Amino acid sequence: MLTPRFALDIKGQFVVSRSPFAIARDVSEEGPLLRFFNAVLNSSVCSWYLKTYAPKYAHGYNRLEASLLKGMPAPDISRVDGAELRRIAAAVDRLNSGRASESLDTEIDRLVADLYGFSSQDRRNVLGLE
Repeated sequence: MLTPRFALDIKGQFVVSRSPFAIARDVSEEGPLLRFFNAVLNSSVCSWYLKTYAPKYAHGYNRLEASLLKGMPAPDISRVDGAELRRIAAAVDRLNSGRASESLDTEIDRLVADLYGFSSQDRRNVLGLE
């Protein structure tokens, strides 16, 4: 992969066993949990992490492995309030409905950077956000 992109497939119509996928242990938590991690995985924070730690191939390609995703530090969802989870879910729903845009990517980056507790300096260095 050059730039990773992750999709949300709530109905399980497109998942194949030869690629990384996630499912929730508790079906009642599936929607919020998968939307939360979809936002994290599609953020510049995750992109930076994968580009930094993924095995390298020629021409700038990185190998995306399930073990790398499992080891990625993720924000603690139990510390995220309901309003923030709803904002994240709404952004992910817009992303997965085909309405992706640079402003939506920036919104997700800001939401996820907040979850990680990034300082202004971190945002500039890692994400290029002001």
